Amino acid sequence: MSMPPLPRTWALVNANLIDGDAGGYAGHGGVLIEDGRITASGPQVARESIGELVYVDVGQRTVMPGLIDCHAHLTWNALASPVATLIEERASPVRLALRAAANARSALERGSTTVRDLGSPNEVIIPLRDAIRDGICRGPRIIAAGYVITTPTGHCHYVGVHASHPAEARAAVERQIGAGADVIKVMTSGGLHTPGSDPTSPQFPLESLRTIVEVAHAAGRRVTGHATCDAAIQLALAAGFDSIQHGTNLEPPTATALARRNIWITPTLDTRYFLDMRMDDPAVPEVIRTRAVAGAHTRSTAYQNALEAGVTVTAGTDSGTTFVPHGALATEIRLMHAGGLSVRQALASATGLAAAEVGLPGVIGTLAHGAYADLLVLNADPLRDLSALENIALVIQAGTPVAGSLDLDWDHRSVPGGAGRRHVTL
Repeated sequence: MSMPPLPRTWALVNANLIDGDAGGYAGHGGVLIEDGRITASGPQVARESIGELVYVDVGQRTVMPGLIDCHAHLTWNALASPVATLIEERASPVRLALRAAANARSALERGSTTVRDLGSPNEVIIPLRDAIRDGICRGPRIIAAGYVITTPTGHCHYVGVHASHPAEARAAVERQIGAGADVIKVMTSGGLHTPGSDPTSPQFPLESLRTIVEVAHAAGRRVTGHATCDAAIQLALAAGFDSIQHGTNLEPPTATALARRNIWITPTLDTRYFLDMRMDDPAVPEVIRTRAVAGAHTRSTAYQNALEAGVTVTAGTDSGTTFVPHGALATEIRLMHAGGLSVRQALASATGLAAAEVGLPGVIGTLAHGAYADLLVLNADPLRDLSALENIALVIQAGTPVAGSLDLDWDHRSVPGGAGRRHVTL
């Protein structure tokens, strides 16, 4: 799409709005944007109320906050054996950086205006985060964990800082904070993609996990943990983690305890969905196929246990892992809805609730005053059919149109006969 000169203040009008709060406003109105932030939204923002401001009439399309992916791996290639490729490409940091930048751009174009990367090399993901922030390249806002904290032979040891006891755990967190990590990710159990690790067993003792939380929280960092067995979830709960990733094999009593402590889960349901579609691909490593078959129903059962207990769930794709494409939040949201969330709750899991999970409540994921104008303009209404999330007219990031199927051009100098025009109708 062409990039016209942007006015300092402009508006979207004649829209069907959906706020990122499941109980927030949904109805006709507009959004007023100034210096990349939302200064007003709702039925009061209309052509008649904005004076001489430049505006875009979106033709009753849906406008909602940009999507927030709470779990991604931008340096992973989403093919049958992404770990092998990641290990190989770590020897070529420039190639890995280019892959991550391309994956970030794909995620943005599919509506993810913010991505929390929960496991990529520090030397790639942190500079990419900063380059996008500084406008050097285009991609979603990145919340970066960088290296995960794991054991020397544990899950994702090939992209981790290793710790075997509390003193090493403390040093690992301090290293990540010093490197610029926004969040601390801990592998509390083994995982699907690491031969030799055990997804059904914890990797760390409670003392080490408590040390990690103590150091991270003292530095203002949230702590989230990969956990694919109930015992590991219980340890993360006791240690004071802020959230759980996957939550596989979550049992009802543990789910109840999570709800009481307000510890959230990002279930990543789509990992199983995409893998099931291509399970017979001979390129899938045998360790992944075997473990996936053995745990065929555990994640969906755990998700039901979480919902029944009242655990808050947020949307994350685990993109980059086997066959999970970058920017797949539309699929994850549909699966979360099919599993029991209302449509508004499912949308909130990837907007307002997701913003809180990544540590930016009220800053993104909402149409509220003061939030960044990270917005999607959709050609159809997701309240009627969630597949509308894959029919994007415009992606707007911090008030700037950055992607979409429509060519937004409001510069009257480039339009024959358009002198004096101050609006565009999509």
